[in-house]
Amino acid sequence: MSSFTEFTVLLKLFVQAASTLGSRAQDLYFLCDLTDMLGVARLLEEIPLKLKDRYTFCIAPVDTKQAELMSYLRFFARQYQHKKEVKLGVDVFGEKVPVTPLELKHLEEVHAVVDVYLWLGLRFGEDIFIELQDAEEAAERCSELIEEGLKKLKPKEFMLVGKEGGGREGGRMGSSRQRGAQAGRRRRGR
Repeated sequence: MSSFTEFTVLLKLFVQAASTLGSRAQDLYFLCDLTDMLGVARLLEEIPLKLKDRYTFCIAPVDTKQAELMSYLRFFARQYQHKKEVKLGVDVFGEKVPVTPLELKHLEEVHAVVDVYLWLGLRFGEDIFIELQDAEEAAERCSELIEEGLKKLKPKEFMLVGKEGGGREGGRMGSSRQRGAQAGRRRRGR
């Protein structure tokens, strides 16, 4: 049995034990949803990592539904496994202000990759995650581009994201902008 299987089995046993402890324990403790953690564990299945390192990668703040982000997480784990210096592998300085919701979504995904690199770098150290300074600049650049894109995009453009295959109807940001626009129309009596 591989260490991955043992780790996954351990996580599943923990969830099972914690959920069957009875009402007294459930009143004292709250068990968070470990679905994403188990998804990351499965993703890193064949990468030989020490238990502590595997756990750190598994608790990284990622959305397992973002394929590009998960691909980069695996890329970072492979570099780490080979005891290489882990590089960011993302260039945001060629990116432009997004003019469509899909371009905005792409930029948000790039920002998520940079964010998880920074998160891992804080845990594993800058001697391994050697591009932390570049990643901080990239995160700042992404944030600026996203902010500019949000200023330029109109609320009804976000409704197109769901229809073009870019996620849920309106997306998370689109829905809040839609709510803001709807609230404004209600105040004006439309």
